[in-house]
Amino acid sequence: MLLQPNLTCLVLGQKMSTCYFDGMHPALTCIHWQRQDLPGEEFCRLVPDGNGWRLIGWATYLEKGTRFQFAYRVQCNPGWGTVACRIRGRIGGRAVRWDYRRVEGVWTWNGAEVPGLDSGLDLDLGFSPATNLPQLRRLNLSQGQAAEMPVAWLDPATGNLSYLSQHYRRLSASRYAYESPTVGYAETLEVDPASGFALRYPGLWIAVDRG
Repeated sequence: MLLQPNLTCLVLGQKMSTCYFDGMHPALTCIHWQRQDLPGEEFCRLVPDGNGWRLIGWATYLEKGTRFQFAYRVQCNPGWGTVACRIRGRIGGRAVRWDYRRVEGVWTWNGAEVPGLDSGLDLDLGFSPATNLPQLRRLNLSQGQAAEMPVAWLDPATGNLSYLSQHYRRLSASRYAYESPTVGYAETLEVDPASGFALRYPGLWIAVDRG
């Protein structure tokens, strides 16, 4: 089932279009996830621009009686490296305005340098499966290949960034063995092979609508 254009416009503020990553085959540009561990959902759109790619999305979920609501925009360079992220929203009654940038290999949060992060780290949104997409696109693994992909993990409760180790191994066109030893998570992810959007993230997210 495709996302309805009016729903996409309402949530993300833009009309649907199609991206062509290999010049021939259309890729998903819009997706709707349902949380599996908590009551919640998320909409995300992939947008090409003159400086690379943007992930634009909106997520909401309820955790321990607190409502989290985030509107986000992640900017990637042409090689799919994360260079900036803007997040606006609310955690309960508290407003959130978080801006992250990677300047000359250093991550900053609202203008302040974040220590302890390697220069090559991509950003990983702790409340969303969206940022797995640029990681997979940048790795561009062939079937059977594996790679380490450490990231700057964003804690959605605080906005803090911290180092998170990750490991991907491509099992097939649409399946990846994924492990994050830091948090004790190891599962097989199902993805759209053209775009890299996660379709099934066991125990956490599942795609319920896409277009």
